[in-house]
Amino acid sequence: MIEKDSLQQVKLYFDQSLFPEGYVFDLFLRSTDQSIQILSEATDYFTIVEKPEDADLIFIPVPLSELVKNQLGREKIKSHVHIGRAFNKKVFVVSDADLIFNPGFDDVIILTPGAYKSLPNQISIPALLPKDPYAKWVGEIWEPIQDLSRFSVGFCGQATSHGLKYLKDRLQYLQLNAKKLLGDKTHLYIPFFFAASERAKILNHLEKSSLIDTNFLKRERYKGGGKSEEDLMQLESEFFENINRNLFTLCIRGFGNYSVRFFQTLAMGRIPVVIESDSLLPFESQLNYDNFIVRVPFENRLKADQYIHGFLKDKTLEDLQRIQSECRKVWMDYFRKPSYFKAMNIELRNNLR
Repeated sequence: MIEKDSLQQVKLYFDQSLFPEGYVFDLFLRSTDQSIQILSEATDYFTIVEKPEDADLIFIPVPLSELVKNQLGREKIKSHVHIGRAFNKKVFVVSDADLIFNPGFDDVIILTPGAYKSLPNQISIPALLPKDPYAKWVGEIWEPIQDLSRFSVGFCGQATSHGLKYLKDRLQYLQLNAKKLLGDKTHLYIPFFFAASERAKILNHLEKSSLIDTNFLKRERYKGGGKSEEDLMQLESEFFENINRNLFTLCIRGFGNYSVRFFQTLAMGRIPVVIESDSLLPFESQLNYDNFIVRVPFENRLKADQYIHGFLKDKTLEDLQRIQSECRKVWMDYFRKPSYFKAMNIELRNNLR
């Protein structure tokens, strides 16, 4: 791992006058005079400069979800693109919603948790968790699963092949794509993907497998349909208890092309089984994911048990405890603040080469 002291601050430029108010990306905060500043936890790794010629890159601090709402927001993007071109600087924006927003310019680089491998100029960023789930639901001192007499894969969440859910999802995608065909440029890419149905197929296959034990809590509705605070707390408790008790957890995308469950599983120090969907994982240039996760190509998703079995091959119990520890360490060192900002520094510098 590159030490903090060996890193140079990435110098960012944006026109402060164009962003007098509103929500800003996690790297920034608004001071008492409403100016945008670097978050204190990130000042070792980033700084704001006053002139574009002094910057390493142009970074628009307000996410695309706010900017593409109206023409004024799009003009702000256009202004920064012109500055980037004038000073030969790359322009970076953030799309932090499930669907990737369209910046309107092909040469803009988009930071998004739902990045696609097949699309250019996208960088995957992690979905940050508000709290350490292990500390919240299990305890302050992390421990791996000690009893590995059986290897089980867990899942807790919405997974249903119910026809009404499929129809609802299909209609939503049809409406979004129809709007796009009619000239709506809000979103960049809207492929059809029926997450609840795909999860149900894979879980049903795994339950029939003789290669792996399973421990699934399948929900018909999102978050179990919980409404009250008490219900939601109970559902969250069951969710993390399921991850904690199983060596593996199935992670497949939802409406966006990423899985928050992937980061939750790493945070719990358990091994994610990632069903790939043309997706990029964050900081792949810095992490050798194949050492501590199971990747399953989407076309082989109904062979996930074989990939898990192959991952286990030749691994000792000590190896599996070490891998659990590595999962936990990766989350702590890359996917939570402030270490996340160090990884982001390296990632942006890699993309400036």
